[in-house]
Amino acid sequence: MRSLISRKAIPEVRTKYFTDPEFNVGGRGRSRADIFEKNGTCGEDIFRHTHFLKYLHYFLYGPDLPAEVAGAFRKKVFDIGFVTSSDIVPLGAFARQLTRTNRLDGGHAAEEFFKLALDCGLELYEARSIRDSVKTLR
Repeated sequence: MRSLISRKAIPEVRTKYFTDPEFNVGGRGRSRADIFEKNGTCGEDIFRHTHFLKYLHYFLYGPDLPAEVAGAFRKKVFDIGFVTSSDIVPLGAFARQLTRTNRLDGGHAAEEFFKLALDCGLELYEARSIRDSVKTLR
């Protein structure tokens, strides 16, 4: 982690996912890093904690979605070009469709689509909307 941080190898949006309370939907004003600290794990000890591995995986590899699913969503976003508020509902429906047709767990997929939307450059409120749309799957 020291090496990744010193080389600035982690995209800023992925760092914010871990350190910014706004990126922690349902976090009650706490970032994911804050939660580690609240539970008694501070500083570089966070990087050695077992529960940190999923964040490290995201930092290195991106959202935990099948490559074809992530690729299809990225293509849809990039085909749109500049995403506006009127594009969010159809993008959410597309993410739901990808989740359903690929038989992904809706709860897990919702968070991963949130990360993917952020990685695609969508605004935080747009990414949250995509997440909420996928989360509605039963």
